[in-house]
Amino acid sequence: MIGRLVRLARFRLLQMTPFGLLRQIDRPGERRAAGMVLLSTGMAIIVIWVIAAVALHQTRSTAIRDHKNDLERLARVAEEQTRNELTKIQLFLSLANIYYQQHKGIDPRHDPELNLFVRQLDSISKVPVDIHLVTTKGDLYAAGGDETAPLTNVADRDYVQAQRDPETRGLYIGKPTASRIDGHWVLPMSYPLSGSPGDILLLSADIDSLSLERHYEAGRPRPNGSILLAHRDGTLLLRVPAQPFVPGSSLIQSSVWKIGLKKDLQGVLEIEQSLIDGKPRLTAFIAFQDFPLVVMVTAPLEDILVQWHKFLGVVVKIGALLTAVVLLLAHHLILRIRELSVTRDELEQMAQTDPLTGLFNRRQFWILGAREISRITRYDRPLSALAIDLDHFKKINDRFGHAAGDDALRWFAANLKASLRQSDVAARLGGEEFSVLLPETTIDNAERLAERIRLALAATWVSSGGQTFQITASFGVAGTDDNQTTLDHLLAKADLALYQAKDGGRNRTVVAVGEHVDEARHAR
Repeated sequence: MIGRLVRLARFRLLQMTPFGLLRQIDRPGERRAAGMVLLSTGMAIIVIWVIAAVALHQTRSTAIRDHKNDLERLARVAEEQTRNELTKIQLFLSLANIYYQQHKGIDPRHDPELNLFVRQLDSISKVPVDIHLVTTKGDLYAAGGDETAPLTNVADRDYVQAQRDPETRGLYIGKPTASRIDGHWVLPMSYPLSGSPGDILLLSADIDSLSLERHYEAGRPRPNGSILLAHRDGTLLLRVPAQPFVPGSSLIQSSVWKIGLKKDLQGVLEIEQSLIDGKPRLTAFIAFQDFPLVVMVTAPLEDILVQWHKFLGVVVKIGALLTAVVLLLAHHLILRIRELSVTRDELEQMAQTDPLTGLFNRRQFWILGAREISRITRYDRPLSALAIDLDHFKKINDRFGHAAGDDALRWFAANLKASLRQSDVAARLGGEEFSVLLPETTIDNAERLAERIRLALAATWVSSGGQTFQITASFGVAGTDDNQTTLDHLLAKADLALYQAKDGGRNRTVVAVGEHVDEARHAR
């Protein structure tokens, strides 16, 4: 039961939609007009959403372009600041090497001048740096310290091994690694001490990643942006904020290494799925020209497009409102067109039919009759006509009242209509006079039809206002003799036969043959 109610409600709702209303319009002209309204409505809705889509695309592209410029600027600032610090350290290491070339015989492990150099470096550097000395065996000592024992051994570190190889000997930046002294991740730099006495192989400078993180934190995009510093081999030195990556992670599978650095040393990528958090991000990257490092500045698209998403919500609401207005307007117009179609149908019905019986009126009967005559003239097909008159109808009005007479006319018209085919043309010409055109019907078949109707009528009683009475009718039947017959001539013959039936005592059928009425054979 509930399912049926739901289906009925759905059907009613569909009927009230513009498409449902269109299906209810039968008149071709009004249907075309309603179709044009629907077409215009569809085009208007398409235009609304195309404009919305273009506006959204343009504003999104503008927001991304502006943030690309911002990220490029931040990446340049981060690269410049980091490069400046590395250049200071490089200068310190090279000057220390020159000093010990000029002061041979001094052991840098216990040289107070080296302590002075380190303090000067700390005073000009924004990033704390740990300076160490490494022997040929890989033992690591604090520069200028008092310790006699090594702090640890780093013989296996790449920055130590690089100074043993003539091809890589010189300033070398190693891979990010965890310090064996305090466990912090550092970016190691080494430089050979060619003039140093004894077994000292190199000076190393360890840049603590934590100090760089504090340095980068102030400049990263808010709220969820990040700055990363990595070796050119993809090994991550640091990221701010630190999570979810840790120093030592590999970025070699990221889009920056797989796509960006293969094309250029710097650029901006729109990454659909970041290795950082799996979300779409904009990433600006710059590869250092003097050092094997890459700095990256990233921002998630959801941060970049915060204002755009607000604009999206406004545009969608406006688009939905305009769409609703257009649909309501279309619904109103199609509803008016349907009402106009119904009104025109009613007016045509009134102009074509008899209001009392629902049969065609005299005017429409002659229009349809002319079409039938034209058809039989063209195709040489049979056509018959019935002229009918209710017997003593005036007596029914006088005895039972005009309301009963109207009921009798309606009752007769309904029975007449039920006895005819859809192609037959029945009309009330006036008063109690009726006429019927029977296409594709010979005069013999027309006679049998008239008799069947007459006999059924005579055997039935009419009820009206609590009264019952009987009515009968007289019939005149005529048919076309050849394809030259006119409608006037056909109806005139049927009328002559009807008059003969009435003169013969009424309640009978008379058939007109040729130009005359055959009284003997066809009288009933």
